[in-house]
Amino acid sequence: MPSAAPPRSSGPSAPSGFSGPSTPSGSSGSSSHTRRLSAHAGYVAAAFAAFGLAAALALGPTPAPAGAEAIERKSAEPPSGADTFTSNSLGMRFVRVPAGSFMMGAGPSFQGDADYERPSHRVAISRPFYISATPVTQEQWRILTGEAPSFTKGKDHPVDNVSYTDIQKFIAALNAREGRENYRLPTEAEWEYAARAGSESRYSFGDSEEELQRYAWYGETVRKGGTHPVGVKAPNAWGLYDVHGNVFEWTADWFGEGYYASSPRDDPKGPSSGTMRVTRGGSWGNDAWFCQTATRNSELPDQRSMFLGFRLLRIAQ
Repeated sequence: MPSAAPPRSSGPSAPSGFSGPSTPSGSSGSSSHTRRLSAHAGYVAAAFAAFGLAAALALGPTPAPAGAEAIERKSAEPPSGADTFTSNSLGMRFVRVPAGSFMMGAGPSFQGDADYERPSHRVAISRPFYISATPVTQEQWRILTGEAPSFTKGKDHPVDNVSYTDIQKFIAALNAREGRENYRLPTEAEWEYAARAGSESRYSFGDSEEELQRYAWYGETVRKGGTHPVGVKAPNAWGLYDVHGNVFEWTADWFGEGYYASSPRDDPKGPSSGTMRVTRGGSWGNDAWFCQTATRNSELPDQRSMFLGFRLLRIAQ
């Protein structure tokens, strides 16, 4: 498969008559990262200009896209025999991820030219952990916080419009509720290890973009799109749903453009400081490039948007 630099836009597909942010073919390094970092803000500003202020504000909390709840639901069950933890007080289902090692970053089939997804490097995860089978839902967020911040409404949809800072408060409240420090965000390495589920391909299931629609909600416009119920698309081999698309997922790490070149092999935790936190997985409003397992994105810790959600890691006792 030829390697081509796809358009760079962390916002959704552009509505008719509106051109969203993009990166010219062949751009890379800091300039492409700057485009990624500014894509959300630029897209929202452009939406205001294209639709008018009232119309853009109407993109706030709305019902789910027509027909979304009518999709034939599949229970978000992990594969038969998978080790799961289900007694979480919010009804979350967690899948046990074994210790092991994997090749992290852009492999031979990765499409894109950003240096900060390279080099591909061996990483070891020294301890098993549990990770939620789906992104945290709006209902789970509401039960704990009493809040409903999401743009597209649906209790089984992923909670969106939550910042890294908001999530730290959610995690502290959940740990207090259960009486021990059980929960945190996954590191970037833990997230990619779990998302890959033993694969070394562009996506967790292989390299075919044509197959991506079986696993991911992606490629929608702001005007017509939005989040979708979790656990509807096919899971990866370890029973994790929505690791591609639906919402970008916050991780614990600070973002560093050159971090992969000096990353420790064992249990890397990202740079010790920074200004941006890493987000992964792509969203309903992104093209297939952002949904690749190795693609890295980043946001300011206080950023909230209709594209940002998260899943939790539970420490294996």
